[in-house]
Amino acid sequence: MCLKNFPLSTLILSYLKHAPHKLIVKWPNLIWKVVAGRCAAQLRSKYGPHVPAFSELGFDEVMREGQRGNRPVLVYLQSDLHADTDEFLRASLCTTPVCEAISGVGYLAWAGRVHEPSGWEASLKLNAHAFPFLAVFMPKVGPQGVRSERVWALEGGLPSPDSLARDLRHWGGRTRGVLEEAAAAGQAAAAVRNMERNLRMDQEREYHEAEAADAARERRIQEEVNQVRALL
Repeated sequence: MCLKNFPLSTLILSYLKHAPHKLIVKWPNLIWKVVAGRCAAQLRSKYGPHVPAFSELGFDEVMREGQRGNRPVLVYLQSDLHADTDEFLRASLCTTPVCEAISGVGYLAWAGRVHEPSGWEASLKLNAHAFPFLAVFMPKVGPQGVRSERVWALEGGLPSPDSLARDLRHWGGRTRGVLEEAAAAGQAAAAVRNMERNLRMDQEREYHEAEAADAARERRIQEEVNQVRALL
């Protein structure tokens, strides 16, 4: 049997059907990583050097990496059945102005095909219905911890390279600004906490030192009293 004649999605479904449960639990991130890497490689092979530097991590891993690193995340979802897909890639996304905007802002970029498991899963999570789908996410701290919030999206349409690059720079720049402010605020809060902790430690040390000095003084006084009593 020649595996190259079978689509990757078929091989993955076969794996999920026949693999032991413990392997299915252990390896899903590796499967999504392989599929994501395949999508990025396909785009590079078809559209040449002017393809954004899409991450080969899985979708959830990219989102977590953006949260950990305080970086904006750019997600591209592709539907091969959409009539505008090829033109969007050739004339909008895979162009020099757009690639320079993405790298200049410092996006963590991810691409997925909705016909593959990882892209389909991402489309459901992001509620993507129109294609091409392009969205910018930023980490946001909430009551339940850090999550990724969508701040801009393109759902359908064929923007010019300059227009798309301008939007990406604008929203990426705003996102970076918010993240930098949040990081600065976090550092300031941490500095205040450190100062308060150091102050408490100093106060506790001074208290224990004073307590020890009082105890030593009381011992000396008691020793003097004992010596006087011994002479009587």
